[in-house]
Amino acid sequence: MLKIEKPTTIGCPHDSCNGPGFRNIPYNSLLNMDFTHYTRVIAFADDLLVLTRGKYALDAENYINQDLKKTETWARENKMHFNENKSNTLLATMKTSGDNRTPNTYLNNKRLEQSELKYLGIYFNSRLSFDRYVDYIRGKCTPIINMLAKSAKLKWGMGN
Repeated sequence: MLKIEKPTTIGCPHDSCNGPGFRNIPYNSLLNMDFTHYTRVIAFADDLLVLTRGKYALDAENYINQDLKKTETWARENKMHFNENKSNTLLATMKTSGDNRTPNTYLNNKRLEQSELKYLGIYFNSRLSFDRYVDYIRGKCTPIINMLAKSAKLKWGMGN
């Protein structure tokens, strides 16, 4: 029997059959790290969401930057890399007044842009409104509904 081995020098191939299983092994240690008690880390496949809360925006900024530093260290130790160009930050608040400054959040020593957040195909904005997601789904469904209406020769649908 022929045995071939190759040492791993970086993470696993993104779309390989074994990729998800190999990713789960080190990800488990990331999810069980000792983050501040204001932070929760959620992973799904290769998407990572770091949620941090604080009484004030400045508090949340400090906590998230501490925890992102821990995440960077973990990634370096596990020969992985989180792409700061594909990462962004979102300050979500229910307050209508108060501190309106943009938080300074850093990953790999680069400031993350604050913008809408798309996670697992769902868009979130700073007010946690799903308007953009509803519009996106409506845009995908309307042509299908119109085709069904034409084939059934009925007048029904979202516009009627």
